[in-house]
This record gives sequence, C-alpha cells and structure tokens, in this order.
Amino acid sequence: MIKEAEDRGTKVVRIGDTRGANTRKEAPALLIDPPLDIQAMQEEIFGPILPIIPYDIVEEAMAFVAQRSAPLALYIFTDKHAERDAWLNKSLSGGVCINETSFHVVADSMPFGRVGYSGMGAYHGKAG
Repeated sequence: MIKEAEDRGTKVVRIGDTRGANTRKEAPALLIDPPLDIQAMQEEIFGPILPIIPYDIVEEAMAFVAQRSAPLALYIFTDKHAERDAWLNKSLSGGVCINETSFHVVADSMPFGRVGYSGMGAYHGKAG
C-alpha cells in the first residue's frame, strides 16, 4: 500500500524506517492526501498506515465520511461539544472514540464492528 501511494505521487512520512531491514516489521507511515482510488483508500487497514485527508471545514470532512461505506471505527478529536454531537448524530460507524484511540482494545468484553461492510463478523467479546 505504501509503495503504491509513493508511486502515485503521494507524500509519505515515515515514522522510523524498516526498509532494507531483515524483519517482518513495517514502520508507521502517514499518507498525505492520497488519491482515493489507491488500495489504502479502498480497503480497511490493519497496520501502521494512516492516510491523512485534508479538509477546510468540518462539514466537508463529514460529507467525505458519509459518501463512503461505514468505517469500522471513527475517532473524533475535538473539545467542542457541538462538533462532537454533530459527528455522533450524522455519522455511522462500527464504534466511536472521542479524544482517544485505544478504548476499542481496552474494552475487550465488548463486540467491535458490525456496521455495513465492516460488520462482517465481530472482532472480540461474546459476539466474536
């Protein structure tokens, strides 16, 4: 996914570098404003790759999310209650975290996923 993004002209910011190392590890990589038709933007990513899609206003970001299949998880970072509530009321995802990223892993007795394309099976808990 990273190579395809680079080949298509995406700016890739690596956090560390494992290229050339005799390891099966991949350093985290940020894909800055990638084309929407590359693999990293078409599939769920279970690895250290984070596409970054810039936006100017929150409504633009909400429209971007709404135009696609419901994501497995949605992470909202804001201190504005109205913005948080708008995301919660106007979006659909397998799970939502507000101002944090690891609660899905910590709450291992709760099912994870179950919405749209991301709802095929369950990640953990009794439903898994």
